[in-house]
Amino acid sequence: MHKYKFLEKKLHSLILSNKFLKRCSFKIEKELFWKLSKKYCDNRKHVFITGLPRSGTTIILNYIYASSQFASLTFNDMPFILSPNIWSICTSKIKKQEISLERSHNDGIKYNFNSPEALEEVFWNTFSNEQSIMEFESYICLILLKNKKKRYLSKNNYNYNRINKIHNIFPKASFLFIFREPLQTSLSLLKLHKKFNKVQTENLFVRKYMNWLGHYEFGLDHKPWLSSKSYKKFDSINYWLEQWFLFYSKMLKEYEGKKHVIFMNYEKLNSRTKWKKIFEQLDLKYYYKKDFFKISHTKNIPQYDRELYKRSKRTYEKLLNL
Repeated sequence: MHKYKFLEKKLHSLILSNKFLKRCSFKIEKELFWKLSKKYCDNRKHVFITGLPRSGTTIILNYIYASSQFASLTFNDMPFILSPNIWSICTSKIKKQEISLERSHNDGIKYNFNSPEALEEVFWNTFSNEQSIMEFESYICLILLKNKKKRYLSKNNYNYNRINKIHNIFPKASFLFIFREPLQTSLSLLKLHKKFNKVQTENLFVRKYMNWLGHYEFGLDHKPWLSSKSYKKFDSINYWLEQWFLFYSKMLKEYEGKKHVIFMNYEKLNSRTKWKKIFEQLDLKYYYKKDFFKISHTKNIPQYDRELYKRSKRTYEKLLNL
């Protein structure tokens, strides 16, 4: 995002910051392509990946997307995210570099224009609650048409609070709920929060860009997932640890035993057995890529609330037992 040229920044600003233009682009897209998209709408066994950031949601998105069985939003859809077919036609003759770059998170995950990305939040932030419920199925069908696929794959860390809404729209859909060891998640979130504080302070466009895409997970405009009880300061690992505890305790209570919600552990991503089971649950052809996942584990942890960690660890163990 910080490597965009001047005209690219202006185009992104014009489109992504203007709800009226986004709604208009979606309306035109529907009028032109809705009938054509209907033949891709009958499967409905879509997959939605969610969970706290830094839990492995992106690498799991990339792994499942590599099966070539899904359509997903990609960097090619920027900035006309709500009109994927129109924008695809407009840019069909533009040659884009296929060089893969490491993303700003500095976590070894690389991307290019064809990489799937968490862009779906733009849709949810453009329409009211009632409008989004009415239009989401149409939107997914339009994405399927553009990619000539029958199944949709999404990674959106904010979909945790709309699982029931999406499930009502797509009763056959599955939700992969990713979780990671609480201290490791908390430290990773803290590090990234500090990094993006610095980046956004130095580059105003990065801050605006993340806000346009609905990314408030970390940085100057960070928004807590749940109201903090004891820790309010974002620069403390205890704040992020408490967020982990509140978040997954709530999700465990709400979705334990729900067949359409599959809890998946980051620390076991290299398990062939686990992936075989996941692929069966998702009705996918099984495949396994050796060394695709590099599990990160940091040993140098700053001082933290031991009692809070004990409670978080108990929740983590419950998630593992699922």
